[in-house]
Amino acid sequence: MSKEISKLMRGAAEREHFTVRDSNGKLSDPNEAVFPIFSAGIDGRLHFLATGFFITRLGWFVTAKHVVDDVLNEKGEAVDGMCIVQFREGHIIHVRPVIGFTCHDVADVAVGVCAPMSHKVTGEPLFNKVLTLSSKRLQLGWPVWTYAYPGTTVVHSSQQNIQINPNFYAGSVAEYYENGRDSSMLPAPCYRTTITLHAASSGGPVFGPGSAVVGVNSSSFNGAEDVSFISRIVDTFTLGVPDVMLPGEDKTRRVTIQELIKNNHVAVKK
Repeated sequence: MSKEISKLMRGAAEREHFTVRDSNGKLSDPNEAVFPIFSAGIDGRLHFLATGFFITRLGWFVTAKHVVDDVLNEKGEAVDGMCIVQFREGHIIHVRPVIGFTCHDVADVAVGVCAPMSHKVTGEPLFNKVLTLSSKRLQLGWPVWTYAYPGTTVVHSSQQNIQINPNFYAGSVAEYYENGRDSSMLPAPCYRTTITLHAASSGGPVFGPGSAVVGVNSSSFNGAEDVSFISRIVDTFTLGVPDVMLPGEDKTRRVTIQELIKNNHVAVKK
């Protein structure tokens, strides 16, 4: 993997003006909780798809529904060998396979689950950093910003060389569509913002007051600046993942994000 590319894409914001906090309220490197998502083609090589972000310490994450619609079978399994590239403190890199997804019926949001990680010697589980979510309804004019991985490329030579280009992109809330923007692409409640989005920013977290996640990048108009659309993070709360065993339980079952919130496995700021 190459070092991070320093170039700024159109609409990128200076990093020193923004902060990201983990579930304990501490300042955090956004690269440890926000990551690029890849699929493996029939040639076995990685292909960059989008952005996602962790909401639980054991690898549950959120991205945009349209990112994964075409690569799932009827069981919600990632048939194209999807994976994420996770960055940890100390320049440690993990490639984690994606086990499966649950997608919202209407909103452009999905919850995915990565394969767990464990310590090579002790076998103890390794945890990832997570972001804090917010259930607030955004007001017009409020500042919002995203952190995403547009411009990431995979150079296919004798070995795959992933060149990443994450950055902050800032704007404000311009409009709220209570009944959805349209009947096909974004039929659920969503926001229009002035954030400039590039291809593969989809699925990235959108931050609001208190540096908590209020939305998920959904779309923009091709070539347009200062026009983008975000789905609400609260629409992930009803989603659930099957075959989960919570601490203290003796069998697996379907568990919703709302239940994880109630049991303090997902951090939410009201």
